[in-house]
Amino acid sequence: MAKIYGDADSIKKAQEAPSGAKNVYVNLEAIAELPEKYEAVIQTVKFNSKNLSEDFTNVGTSSDPRYYPQTSLMYRIAEACGISGTNGSDVEPLIEVVDINPLLMKSIEDDPVLRKKTVGRLVAKQSVRLMEDGTLRLSSSCTAEYNAWERCCASWSKEESTTNGYEKLKSDAKGLFIDKVWNNKPYKTYMKYDTRFKRQADFDNEMKFAHAKAETKAHLKTVRELAGLPTGFSPEDLKDGELIFVKIRESQKYSKMKVAAELDHIRNHGSVSQASEKALFGKKEPLEIEENISQNVEEADFSTPESKEPGELSKEELLVSVFEEYLKTCKDEEEITVIKKEIDYLTKNPNSSKNPSKVKWFLKAANHLNVFEEKVPEQFRVKHPDFIAGIGENND
Repeated sequence: MAKIYGDADSIKKAQEAPSGAKNVYVNLEAIAELPEKYEAVIQTVKFNSKNLSEDFTNVGTSSDPRYYPQTSLMYRIAEACGISGTNGSDVEPLIEVVDINPLLMKSIEDDPVLRKKTVGRLVAKQSVRLMEDGTLRLSSSCTAEYNAWERCCASWSKEESTTNGYEKLKSDAKGLFIDKVWNNKPYKTYMKYDTRFKRQADFDNEMKFAHAKAETKAHLKTVRELAGLPTGFSPEDLKDGELIFVKIRESQKYSKMKVAAELDHIRNHGSVSQASEKALFGKKEPLEIEENISQNVEEADFSTPESKEPGELSKEELLVSVFEEYLKTCKDEEEITVIKKEIDYLTKNPNSSKNPSKVKWFLKAANHLNVFEEKVPEQFRVKHPDFIAGIGENND
């Protein structure tokens, strides 16, 4: 059984939670079946239940509210669950045909000026989570878009509405402004988008962060899927002011064993030692073989076997296999080029050692192998027969 970590209060609440509790996302039965390779960490994500608007957005109505976690809370949930995004994401430009009159500051009565324009970014992303059964679960590909043009148009039209089309504006050293009153106190609201250049700069600034904002939206969709969150919580679900999650991770004991085994593997020059094999896979049990196994088996006829044993490899094939083995660890670019040429020739001329017109090229490759092996320490050399021995006798 895997060990369970976390503060005592969180573990106790997870154990005592009734089936179907909306604020507890822990499967203790599955955790009990986990091998020692893994361990579970139960964590509590807290929030202010008296003021849900700090961490939640009401996606329902005022009469029937439904609360969905905001970005900051979703990132805390992802950390508590051990959810991480996969490397990279698919990004595409969001292209639409739009009326650019708002950018040109034209009147509402003017004919629309339509342009095909990149107005934002479209991002598809996936995330992964280690589940309670020890398997990695990959989320579906979630797509999100960020439309910078629509957001800019909303800001521009809001300022035009406030100033009634920029009428009766006042001016000072800071620029154009309009007088307003808030909480019985007068103040000045300065214009942000009263020229075409300011509006273009505003749109460019929104486009600069369109990719990051679209990717954040896509990632939060994958978090909701892997964490198992509903589309909206009722106030009753959030009355305790906390959500309890579990994160499955590789156990500290197994991590130390794996590191020790890998170091032992390096010390043995790439061969698996008994110590590392035992650390990773445990002690091997001897196989029990029944002595009288043939009693219940009908006697078979082996006089004419259906398949033949494969023949021995030729000298060319053996020489190619030796070259390929050295090619895996060779770092000298010139040497790699020469070895590849030797392999290519021997592959295309499989009987060169027996052909009097081609035997000199086989001997050249064999001699090159001998010269190359002089540079290789003896303990790292590949064992092979003498390729040159007997060739003169075969071609006499």
